[in-house]
Amino acid sequence: MAFYPHNNRDHSKVKHSSFELIKQKVFGLALSCPDFKAFSPIVKNFRTAKFFGYKTYCDSNLQTELKNSRGVARMVFNIKNSIFFSVMLTVTTSCIYFSQPNQEESSWVSSSTHRLKVHILNPSNLKHAEILAVYLHGDTPGEEGEYMLHAASQISLPNLVSAAIIRPGYRNSDGDFSSGSTNGEVNNYSVENIKAIWEVTRKLKEKFQAKKVILVGHSGGSAIAANLAGLHNRAIDGLVLISCPCDLQAWHPDWTESLSPLNFVHKYSKNINIIALTGKDDDVTPPYLAESFISALKKQGLTHVELRIPQKMGHNFIIKRPEVIDAINKVIELSAGNDEE
Repeated sequence: MAFYPHNNRDHSKVKHSSFELIKQKVFGLALSCPDFKAFSPIVKNFRTAKFFGYKTYCDSNLQTELKNSRGVARMVFNIKNSIFFSVMLTVTTSCIYFSQPNQEESSWVSSSTHRLKVHILNPSNLKHAEILAVYLHGDTPGEEGEYMLHAASQISLPNLVSAAIIRPGYRNSDGDFSSGSTNGEVNNYSVENIKAIWEVTRKLKEKFQAKKVILVGHSGGSAIAANLAGLHNRAIDGLVLISCPCDLQAWHPDWTESLSPLNFVHKYSKNINIIALTGKDDDVTPPYLAESFISALKKQGLTHVELRIPQKMGHNFIIKRPEVIDAINKVIELSAGNDEE
């Protein structure tokens, strides 16, 4: 039976079966996700499902409508076929997006000052990794500080272990808080916080006996990653800086407790591979903040650095965009091939 009967058909005879079919097809997919709690906020509000890049317009309270088959039938018959299939695609994509069965583990790792939550992707159960990729989230991740794993899950390379560190004071989607303070989610790229993240990164490198370390940061996380590459230049092989406020004085001159990556460009290793990626439409950390940083690195003689400004890309919900995945893959590939210490 078709989802959308022609106008000359007796709708009263198909409403119930259409409703049941939709329940099975749509919410059956959602409930089959291993991490349904990550999907449930999307189910609750489909007003504009931009999260996955689709503009799907539906009722703002779909779950309530599902309790009333007549209401859902009306919604189904009134919505266009293309929009319905966008919903189906969104649901299917979300299952893939949030599901990482038998690959992710989480643990607590302590620094000298903090105890940080770490989410690890190690699909091959490696004991000895060629590369450790450490992901650092932004300043306002909401309930899901481990959202950076959504990018890591798209990187399928051998001998790679990925780890998403929950920064000091932030929490993951399970409500586990890393110790320390976010300082109100502002001005927290402090020496203390950066040191804690570095000490945890070093422990992860030792645990997996990784030969190379790549840092991937988004927003404030990229500022911390860029600071670390200057402070520990011999230990960082690659950087992917997504929406980086790398010139902190130009961005927030009042953040005097935070370190600015631009102040450490003279300490960078000449062999490091860097891609800075900021969307043209990013109105939170505009492209000029990364542009001045990359320009300063080039003046220091660094040649493996690149600035990318994708069109029609903003600041949030961009972690799984192809441009971001390509940048991460590229830096990992270049760093893996660079054996010079």
